Amino acid sequence: MKNKKVAALIVIAIFVFLLGCGLGVNYLWHRITDYSRVLEANWDFSLPYEAHYSEVYSKESESGCHGDGIRYHIFSYKNGEPIGKMFDWKGTDKFFYQDVVTEWLDSLDVPEEERPDYSECLFRHGSKNDGSEYYVLWDYQKSRIYIVEYFI
Repeated sequence: MKNKKVAALIVIAIFVFLLGCGLGVNYLWHRITDYSRVLEANWDFSLPYEAHYSEVYSKESESGCHGDGIRYHIFSYKNGEPIGKMFDWKGTDKFFYQDVVTEWLDSLDVPEEERPDYSECLFRHGSKNDGSEYYVLWDYQKSRIYIVEYFI
């Protein structure tokens, strides 16, 4: 009887250990392959993990040997509070960026249903000295973040 209890405890301990390892590997894989790491490396910002986001669409142009081209990603999230704290979001000058972003999305042949509704989005714009730039559009009504990057 005592041997059966010890065996059962060993099986339970092994199961808990394997479950923990599986969850740990899943967490690490998500963090390593997460596009947010690329954003951090290229633009010095990342999507907050606490937002519980997931990528729902992406499209990229064929890049040159230096990684130039256009990248477009859409992320859905569950918790908008950390998204609101990411930047000092701007809500005016929509026409300032709408034409540029539309031109970039046209060059990628992004379908209409995968494009942001500009009238519902707050935005953030950034650039580098080499002329590369990005726009982050936040549609808080749809819980979506749209990121368009142009690399020179």
